Amino acid sequence: MNDSDDDNLIGFIAGTVEGLREQVGTISGQMTTKEDLARLEGQMETMRDQMATKEDLARLEGRLSEKLNASTTAIRGDIEQVHLRMDGIEHASTSRIEQVEGELSRLKERSLSLGQRSPGSSALAGANRRLVPNCRLKNPHNALMRPLNNIISIALPTIKR
Repeated sequence: MNDSDDDNLIGFIAGTVEGLREQVGTISGQMTTKEDLARLEGQMETMRDQMATKEDLARLEGRLSEKLNASTTAIRGDIEQVHLRMDGIEHASTSRIEQVEGELSRLKERSLSLGQRSPGSSALAGANRRLVPNCRLKNPHNALMRPLNNIISIALPTIKR
C-alpha cells in the first residue's frame, strides 16, 4: 500500500473517531446522574403521598352524600311546616270571613227591618258606609250601631294581617 492510501485510511479513522466522540458527548449530555434520579424519585414519592386514593374519594363522596340527604330532609320538613302553617292561616281567615259575612247578613236584615219601621234610619245606615279603620261608631248603645261595632272589632284584626 502506498502512503496516500495510508493517509486516506488514517483520515477516515480520525473522522470516524471524531464523529463518535461528538455522539458520545451528545449522549452523555442527555443522560442523567444517580443524584438526579434520586431527586426525581423523592419528588414522585412526595406527589404520591399528596394524592388521594380511590378509598379516600369514596369516603368523601359518602360524607357529602350523607350531608346532602340530611339537608334535603331538613328542607322538606321546613316546607311541610310552612304548608301546615299556611293551611292553619287559611282556615282561620276563612272562619273569620264567614263570621263577618254572618254578622253583615244579620246587620242587613236588622237594618232592613228598622228601615221599614222608621223612615229616618235609612239615612243613618247610609252615613255609616264610610267606615275608617280603628274607628268606633257613635252612640254604641243604639241598637243599629252595636252589630256594626261587633263587625268592626271582628273584621279589623283580619284585615290588618
